[in-house]
Amino acid sequence: MNITRSNFTVLGMTCGDRDAPVTRFDELHERQLHFIVLSRDLVRFHHRHPAMGATGHWTVDLPPLPTGSTPTNPGGH
Repeated sequence: MNITRSNFTVLGMTCGDRDAPVTRFDELHERQLHFIVLSRDLVRFHHRHPAMGATGHWTVDLPPLPTGSTPTNPGGH
């Protein structure tokens, strides 16, 4: 998975190769992708559901974690 950040609140990602992104996914818990970001101390987190565009590029609005937190662990399934 390639993850890019265009600013502090929007993340973009593509699953698969850059030249051949994966565009078909099974739903799990009523969503195609769950994106989880945890603070270093594992106390604060964001659980978001990115939207996939026609080219297979996903985007998600990600509000900052509270001051003093550092997002370190994106996850999905």
